[in-house]
Parts: sequence; structure tokens; C-alpha cells
Amino acid sequence: MKDDFKKFCSALRYLNLDLKNPREDYQTRFILQKMAYILKVLGFSLNYDFNLYIHGPYCRILTEDYYNNPKLIENQNQIPEFDQIEKNILEKIKKYVLGHKLAKEHLSEFLETVATILFFKVNEPSLLDDDLFVKTKEEKSYLKDWMITVGINVVKKLLFHPDIFTEKVKEEIDIWDLAND
Repeated sequence: MKDDFKKFCSALRYLNLDLKNPREDYQTRFILQKMAYILKVLGFSLNYDFNLYIHGPYCRILTEDYYNNPKLIENQNQIPEFDQIEKNILEKIKKYVLGHKLAKEHLSEFLETVATILFFKVNEPSLLDDDLFVKTKEEKSYLKDWMITVGINVVKKLLFHPDIFTEKVKEEIDIWDLAND
């Protein structure tokens, strides 16, 4: 078993996700794939390689890890220690992804939307919002337009770097936040 998987399981404990045995629960497997991808993209050190599949980013090696070690997913009694960078990443996910009202009502769909948009944005950083919307809709026609729009806004927050924060960016974020309500 990889150290990456142990670290990933520790991150899941920190995020306090209610997960079941991945061998027996599709929802858990789905959440594991999307959360691992989001963590990795945000800078959490995980050596998993993801490809885009039907329901968003997917990693075969991660699948092997959780099928071979399901007890690590279920056993969430001990909260591990993380350095400040890792804590910042985890707190960002708590705030912008898991803390979003859509995560409470539509967790799988919301994670799929956010992870897919992140996948497109990371692989083509020059994509603008309209391009991200169109590309996501073409790839995932079953996702609701409003879910994609909210997902784009969440991705902006996840990828946000304070050094590029200008008054114009702040105004745009405020406008999108109002649209989310």
C-alpha cells in the first residue's frame, strides 16, 4: 500500500466525510475519486494520475488502493497532523466545496461538476468562463446549467491566489456570490 493512500485517508478524516466500505458503496467510491483529484490539483502531495472518464476525473491506481484497503477508509477515529500548506488546502475544500449548500443537497453531482471543471481548467489554463461552461456542457450534457455556473465560481475560489486580487476581481466574485443565493 502506498503512503499516498494513507495520507489521502488522513485528509478524508480531517474533512470529516461520512464514508462507508468502498467495496460495498458506490457513493463512497465516487466521492473518493473526486476528492482525491481536487486535493491533488490544489497542491496536496498525492502521486495519483487521473484521466477524465464518464463521471469526471478517475484514477485506476486509487481504485486498487481503496479496494485493497477498505478499512482505512472506514476507520476515521484519529485526526492526523498536517503542515500549514496542507491544512490551508483542506480548509479551502471545507469552506468552498463541502461547506457549499449544494454539497449538502447534491454532493455527488456537485463534486463531479467541480472536479470536471478543475480538470478542464488545469489542462487548459487559458479557458475563460464561457469556454469552461461550453466544454463542461458538451462533456456532461446531463449536468444542469446552474450547477455548472456555480461550479465555475467554486473553481475560481479554489484556484484563487491573493496576489492577483484586484478590486475588479473582487467585484466579479461578489456578483457571482449573489447569483449563488
